[in-house]
Amino acid sequence: MTRFVVVLGTGRCGSSAVAGMLDRLGVHMGRPFAKREKTNPRGNFEDVGFNTLCRMAQAGMLSPEKLPEAFRVWFAKRVTAAEWRAKKNCELAIFGVKSPRLCEYWEFLEPQIGIDTRLIAVDRPTGEVVASFHNAYGIAAHDALAKIQRRRQVIDRVVDGWPENRPGPLRIGYDLVVNRPLTAAAMLAAHVFATPIETQRHAADLVDRSLRNFGRVD
Repeated sequence: MTRFVVVLGTGRCGSSAVAGMLDRLGVHMGRPFAKREKTNPRGNFEDVGFNTLCRMAQAGMLSPEKLPEAFRVWFAKRVTAAEWRAKKNCELAIFGVKSPRLCEYWEFLEPQIGIDTRLIAVDRPTGEVVASFHNAYGIAAHDALAKIQRRRQVIDRVVDGWPENRPGPLRIGYDLVVNRPLTAAAMLAAHVFATPIETQRHAADLVDRSLRNFGRVD
């Protein structure tokens, strides 16, 4: 069975660091990744294919009627790739997705999700997220707050309604990821699978402890 890992976050909340840790722990978070940006110089670990689907939908290039099939095809390709890698490397078939756009298009992805799915929700205080959106993108506070609240409502609904026949969701905080990255990596590893401590340290190294953040503009 192929294991699927979902990382939900509002954006500017630490989800990129979590996705990067997961990728280093062996969860294939997508290839190619969206290009690195000044606001996130270590990378956002977002699958280009998924983001392209979302952008096409936002631009009206994909009608609502075609979105379910488009997401089904994307998901099927990721499953096939995960199974091929697992067979080649004699490892668990596991892949994941992270994107703030998940909150806008969750209804189209949810039907593809099976029992062996791990959900991770990344939390950060609203005021900090609003300030980070403004500092990074120049978004006015009230506009950022509206976006964050919409996404947080989706995240809370997904977490609260997570089926009992799946492993329970993991909520992980921004402060833990930034200030105790090895602990965060160990928690992520335990949630998705067991890994050697050396692998967890490698994942934790993604966080720049000297800056107390992960190289981004906050």
